[in-house]
Amino acid sequence: MGSSWSAARLPYRSEPLSSTTITPSPKASRTVSKAATRKASTSSAQGPELDCLGMLSSLSSPAPPLMLPSVGASAQGNGKRSRRTFTPLLRVLQVSEKGKTNCVSLCREHSFGLAYNAYNVEDRQVRTMANGMFLSRREALSAGAAWLGARRFSVASAGARVAIARCRSYQDDLLSILGRLADQIGGIRSLVQGKTVALKINLTGNITRFPERADMPYRSHPATVLATVQLLARNGARRVRILESFFPAGQDLALWARYGLDVKAISNAGTQVEWENTQNLGYAKKYCRLKVPWGGYVFPAYDLNHSYEDCDVYVSLSKLKNHWIAGVTMAMKNNFGITPCSLYGGDCGTDGNENPKEERGPVCHVGSRTPPRGVPQELKPDSPREAGYRVPRVVVDLSGARPIDLCIVDGIESIRGGEGIWNPGVQMVKPEVLLMGRNAVAVDTVSTAVMGYDPRAQRGTKPFLRGDNCLLLAEAVGLGPADLSAIEIVGLSLKEALYDYGPGPIGKLI
Repeated sequence: MGSSWSAARLPYRSEPLSSTTITPSPKASRTVSKAATRKASTSSAQGPELDCLGMLSSLSSPAPPLMLPSVGASAQGNGKRSRRTFTPLLRVLQVSEKGKTNCVSLCREHSFGLAYNAYNVEDRQVRTMANGMFLSRREALSAGAAWLGARRFSVASAGARVAIARCRSYQDDLLSILGRLADQIGGIRSLVQGKTVALKINLTGNITRFPERADMPYRSHPATVLATVQLLARNGARRVRILESFFPAGQDLALWARYGLDVKAISNAGTQVEWENTQNLGYAKKYCRLKVPWGGYVFPAYDLNHSYEDCDVYVSLSKLKNHWIAGVTMAMKNNFGITPCSLYGGDCGTDGNENPKEERGPVCHVGSRTPPRGVPQELKPDSPREAGYRVPRVVVDLSGARPIDLCIVDGIESIRGGEGIWNPGVQMVKPEVLLMGRNAVAVDTVSTAVMGYDPRAQRGTKPFLRGDNCLLLAEAVGLGPADLSAIEIVGLSLKEALYDYGPGPIGKLI
């Protein structure tokens, strides 16, 4: 178990990348020498343009070329702004190899929609992109490596089919509705039959401080948890292990019941059911270490509870919500909670703390403290100490390290304006929808559109008011499409499913 979801499952493989060496995959690698760079020179004011991997037709797009402003200095160093026409393919622009400035531009239509320019190796300065997001040189090169080996996103190659169903209340026949969604995405029997399935639910917020409230349904609902386990059992799952990281970090079943979960009914849903609080080691003697396939945005690997590796299939059951920092929270953001506070909490100490009481803010959100000794440390300790930069990148890292095999998003009832009742201005909403898909980026992209938002919106615009768009960050490293035109939507149409969540997490009632 565990080997079936290795990096080979992702639509790329990549190795560390220098300014002149591109190693995208065993079948499609090419070393771009300085001589080749000079040979490829054109008369462009921006310098020679390298058509990476023969301008792979598999990365092409039916969209017309995109006009983007370039903010970097020209090869002649005159610093003038210019405009280039970028074809809808990945290109690497080798701008200059003189002095200490090595400028690399990465652009793909329907990906970031940006140019990366003018990185100074000596003082490590990175310019702000035209779309308001930041990328370091490492991030840009990692994104380039990922895309160079990536297949074009399609329903066939990336599982980019998302099903939407109407569900008026938790008293509806949820099992039948989930079964119909599963059929619409191609069925899940071949995925789960005879397998150990890990089911990550969303019980966010310390319940001792924020008790359950029927008027604020921001946690996984007991009815959807039961119906999901029944669905997995009906499709032949040998074992379902229900996972979440919560306080206190103990393994008492009564702790799960605090959230209204019918532990007895769920445990008798038709297959072997196990429960594990992944806030610490849990039932194991050691943590598993899961590497980020492209090298990582923030951390190169994460040490997690064994259950995230000790499974054949990984399922995410999330809510359809805003998030104070990330803008939205569905399948990918649900993965943020797989990090154990014993290693990533504010009181993890230098050697770890198996009885943590503090959340992940100091380590993951703002980087004011490091993980314990022996746990993978940050790639760039001088990167921004700011939650809007770090949280979306940690989310994407974790979605690469522990890919999600099946995503279910509960939008029957939820909240808007934030992820929990601790956020000011949150309100209950009733979108009355359920979504399901195999690709987390695709599911979250469609979910974002269902909420009335542009999935490709930039930081500073709704709903990404305080943080970078993790959908674009995930797309850039090949995890899936953040482009609605690359996703097949079945069941309800977007128009039918649309529920306006308003301006996002603005901190007041609307």
